[in-house]
Amino acid sequence: MSNSKGLDNYYSSQTTPAYAHSFLLTSIASPDFVDRLNDGPTNDDPGKWVKFNYSIGNSSYKWRIPFKAMTANYNEGLHTDELDNKASYIYGEKELWNVHSIESRTFIAIFIVEDRQDGLPVVGESGGIDANLNKGQVRLKEISLYAKAEFLLKGLANAIPIKTVHFVYENNLSQLGYNLCKGVDNSINNQIGNTVGMNGKLTLNGIYFTYGKILADLLININSLILILTRIIIQWQLIGGEIIKGLILRIIIQL
Repeated sequence: MSNSKGLDNYYSSQTTPAYAHSFLLTSIASPDFVDRLNDGPTNDDPGKWVKFNYSIGNSSYKWRIPFKAMTANYNEGLHTDELDNKASYIYGEKELWNVHSIESRTFIAIFIVEDRQDGLPVVGESGGIDANLNKGQVRLKEISLYAKAEFLLKGLANAIPIKTVHFVYENNLSQLGYNLCKGVDNSINNQIGNTVGMNGKLTLNGIYFTYGKILADLLININSLILILTRIIIQWQLIGGEIIKGLILRIIIQL
């Protein structure tokens, strides 16, 4: 490939071979842990351990800077010469891995994810959104903690979780969880012209907990939580004492 335009017909292309840009944590073990069969942490191994399990979301997630189709980053060059202007773009493909579960000898936490409407890939090297939500990034819907013995016996459909953390993206202003950074290019709603709280980046608006099958009466709004903690800290500074300190510690532990 060459370039016939401009003053110096400049063209440059560089391809980087596939490489590992980050590493997944697979397990944590205590000093007295012994892998008896050399098969990783399992229930027949003495010692304490925690294992992290992953699943692949997309084996070839395509990304590009800039995102829009047939566009490039502009480099003006010298102001005195109109023929030395240049443009560039970066394109790549990567694997997307998501935490599936975290388990110990007695407990297992299951991560439930779902498709999100932003964070979508490009179609190819020329850019442009790939509107297939199955190829994009995912958002965390909930994390459920189970007794491992019951989970293995009854399975995900029938086991009753000890505790579940639910992540809330929608809010009471009819904004469907995408109300920050409006107009991002990799949002499917921005492409179809939907601008009512849906064409921005994914936004976490709150969390709440359930215990077993009982819905907890505590709904934590992120902004309200910050305000409450700020007031408690101010009171602690004015009053002092172990009672206020203990209250802060209990709130942090509950989170």
